This record gives sequence, C-alpha cells and structure tokens, in this order.
Amino acid sequence: MFRKAMAPISWTHHVSANHGNLGYEFADSRDFEGLTRVQRLTSYELGDPQLIEFTSGQIRYRRTSRDARRDNDGSARLVISRGGRIGVVQDGKSALLAPGQMALIDWRRPMELAHGDGISARIVTVPGDVVPRDFRNRPSLSSDPESDPLLGSARDIVDQMVRHRDSLSAWQFAHLNSALADVLRSALDERGAPDRTTLIRIADAARLFVSTHYRDPDLTVTSIANHLGCSRRTLEAALRKAGTTPANLLRDTRLERARQLLSNPFETRSLSDIAFACGFGSHSTFKRAFLERFGANPGQWRAEQRSNRRNHRTPVDAG
Repeated sequence: MFRKAMAPISWTHHVSANHGNLGYEFADSRDFEGLTRVQRLTSYELGDPQLIEFTSGQIRYRRTSRDARRDNDGSARLVISRGGRIGVVQDGKSALLAPGQMALIDWRRPMELAHGDGISARIVTVPGDVVPRDFRNRPSLSSDPESDPLLGSARDIVDQMVRHRDSLSAWQFAHLNSALADVLRSALDERGAPDRTTLIRIADAARLFVSTHYRDPDLTVTSIANHLGCSRRTLEAALRKAGTTPANLLRDTRLERARQLLSNPFETRSLSDIAFACGFGSHSTFKRAFLERFGANPGQWRAEQRSNRRNHRTPVDAG
C-alpha cells in the first residue's frame, strides 16, 4: 500500500531520504499531497537499488553540482511515467515523457525534473556504470520502449517487481535489479558490442522476455513478437540466427524451470501443479515434452533425484 498522503515538509524529508539532496519548488504548497510506495533491501544506503512508485501534486526538483558532491551518490535514476507528463533536463538536453516512456538520469550531475498535478510514475535507482562514460555527448536514451526491444524488456522487469512487490524475496529483488542493469547497459553502450546486429538484439530481448513470462500459459510466438515490436517472421529469423526457434525457446525455458523444481528437495507441489506453474496447458503435454527432452517422465525424474540424494548422504561414524 502507498504511504499516507504527505504534505510538503514531510514530502521533502521523505524524498531526500530516498534520493539525497534536492531543491523543491511547489506550485501550491497549501494543496500539495504526495504518496509513495518503496521497495528496497532493509540494509539500504543512498544509491543502493530501490524502486519507488509515486503520485504527487505539481512540483519541480533541482539537483545541483553541490548536491551531487555532498551526497557522493554514484548511481543513476530510471524514470518511467505512468500517468501524466514528466519533463527532464540534463546536460543541456530535455525530454518530455508521456505515459509509458522513460528517461535515464545520471545522479552524479545536475538535473531538473518537473511535472504537473496528478502525476503517476516509477523511479528506479540503478548502478552508475549503466551510464556510458561519454553519455553526455550522445543522444539521450530512447524514451519510448515500444521502439526498442531491450528498453521494452527493461520496462517489463520493472513491471515484474511491481506486480510481485509483496512476495519478492531479497534474492529475487537483487536478481531483478541486476538483470535490469544488464539490459540498460546493452541498450546504452554500443561499444560493448560494436558488431551487434538488430537480429541479435531482438534474440537477446526475446530470451529475456521469455525468462520472465514463461509462466503465462497464453504466451505465444505471436504475442512475444508483438511485445518486442517486430513481426513474427523477424523474431523467427533472429532466433534462427541464435540457433533456436521461438517455440523451442519457450518450451525449453519452461522445461528447464520444471526440471529445477523437480530436483529441489523442498518442492512439494504435485506434478500437475508444477506443470501449470511453468506455463504448460496440461499435464499430458508437460509429461510428453519432459520425456522427450530428458529421457524420463517427470515422476521418474523426481524419484531418481530423491534416490540419488539418499544414496549420497554421508553415513554416521559408529566407531
């Protein structure tokens, strides 16, 4: 749930605790209200990974060079508009984010961020090394995830963190933040892969998308292509270049996750429940695919893993 609505003084204290030193200009301090919901680890320090969902009244934030030096925060902020428009200015460049669009802000340098009343947005703290060294001399990060499959995947990771906010373990939260940083690096730093083609980028984005959405039984080759903003034929060409097909990628991802669950000694769900949890539409389909891939049906695999664990237990020394 969102925190209780905050008036200006409480808002400045709360935002500064999350983001460090900032200047605040309220359009109307008498009527201003803001709400936030924060995800982060309990051992949080300024600049550590965090995801903040917020709504608020009209306001302008300014971060100066002095603010940045005082904080010594070497991170960056990924801002995603959810409702309303957000203006961002840094290094002489400006962007106006419509709902669904995003911008990356280097928190080590001066910036301005402003929005009108009733805004709804997400802001994620990401490592500073996501920002290329010559970022200020480059065009801004594409602000529309619909035009870039990697940026679309970055937005999806944030969506997953929000969707599962009440059940994420500390390990899962850290892992998703690491995956988000990797995707942003790939999207921003062309030097890391100077010969990377569009097809390879689409294949990478497809793998990432399937790895986070394989549980959905309605996920299809067409829906994957639609999400990535490409045709089914282009998706097939990209994955063919990577040595697989869309259908095989989806099936193999689901089977590998099922194999991991069946090998887990603490996993108590039935075979049917595991099949559905991994995105298979029926137990029979799961059983047939598992047998074809691993040479044993799911029940046999689970029994063999349990037997192997019993046989490898160290006997107690009776001497």
